[in-house]
Amino acid sequence: MNKKTILLVLLSIAILILVSACSVSNDVENNAISNEEESNQAADDIQNEVNSNAVEDVETEEESNPINLISYENDVLPILLNSCIECHGTSDVKRGLSVITYAGLLAGSSSGAVIIAGDAEASKLINLVTSGVMPKSGARLTSEQIEVIAAWINQGALDN
Repeated sequence: MNKKTILLVLLSIAILILVSACSVSNDVENNAISNEEESNQAADDIQNEVNSNAVEDVETEEESNPINLISYENDVLPILLNSCIECHGTSDVKRGLSVITYAGLLAGSSSGAVIIAGDAEASKLINLVTSGVMPKSGARLTSEQIEVIAAWINQGALDN
């Protein structure tokens, strides 16, 4: 379930609780069975609307985001730690760039930003690893690793 669906379900539960509370109050005051039936029908209508909207939201999200969302923590950070930590880690931070944390990566290096969120082509990190300039020691990044980092940047370079 995505966040929108969860929020819609929680909202519907809250509405159902409010509707039920109103229903109990009306039943006590009016002592009428018809109010309970109307409340149940209203709750059913609300639940049906929530379910309908949740399905539409999921369909819309799938249509607008056919690419899987790349996770910084699960997909990008392991690549950086494996390939860049020797020169941009805790004990040695060349040119002011630390890849140990998301904040360090986005802070950039002594020569400026290395990530331009939403624009991998303009991001210095992608240009350096694509051209083979980086990493200077160790194995070069594979095309798949570069594609993962580029996709993450193009998706907004989120801390996820």
